[in-house]
Amino acid sequence: MFTHSNAMEAKATSSLVASCVRKLASKNLHERLTARNKLEQIGEAAVPELIKALKDENEIIRWEAAKALGKIADPSAAEALVQTLTDESFDVRWVAADSLVALGDAGVPALLEALVRGPASVVLHRKAHHILHSLSSEPMLKEVKDVLKALEQREPAVHVPVAAYKALEFIRSRKKILVSKN
Repeated sequence: MFTHSNAMEAKATSSLVASCVRKLASKNLHERLTARNKLEQIGEAAVPELIKALKDENEIIRWEAAKALGKIADPSAAEALVQTLTDESFDVRWVAADSLVALGDAGVPALLEALVRGPASVVLHRKAHHILHSLSSEPMLKEVKDVLKALEQREPAVHVPVAAYKALEFIRSRKKILVSKN
């Protein structure tokens, strides 16, 4: 049941999140770290604002937002983190990739979708390879391993979309089977 106190608490949390996101731009490292730690503690409620922050013109805000999203590890951030893999800043791309690794299997479908949709991007392919290679120590579907192999081919732009499509379709079919069994 949603009560007046819940509404007040949600508003206070929203206000705190907005304040912390603004502080991610601080030139003071301690202030930035404190703000990011608070956002990480808030968790899921901070995710929508952090996703918006990934598109901020300030590179520091984008970096801090990607870092916080990795700590929160909410699968709803996967698509936004994948989009951030092509950020103009190498540092932001790197943190976004690490944050996707932190999501584990939950981030893979969004990554595969980006590899299917294209356009073929050397930057996206390199980050996808880093992510899938980092996850390869965990049990990984053969179809996802095939994407990793395609990324290592001489012409990944030719092989990757097909392998990613097959892996994505396999994952989707498995989810349908799991849902129908429940």
